[in-house]
Amino acid sequence: MIVAASLMAFPPRSVSSQHELVAPLADFFSPSGWHYIFGEAVLIIVFTYFYTAVTFNPSIQADNLKK
Repeated sequence: MIVAASLMAFPPRSVSSQHELVAPLADFFSPSGWHYIFGEAVLIIVFTYFYTAVTFNPSIQADNLKK
């Protein structure tokens, strides 16, 4: 969750200018918009799946359950 929040906080901070070309991009990634919430939810699911795939070994868990 921390990595997802950090990644989602980067675009609004990097385009915090009020220039007419980057203002819509900053509004798109604002934390109060649905784009931000949806993007962060997707990133949380992806990183959770990746973490589980890396750390969970089914054969070791099966051996532990047999013991």
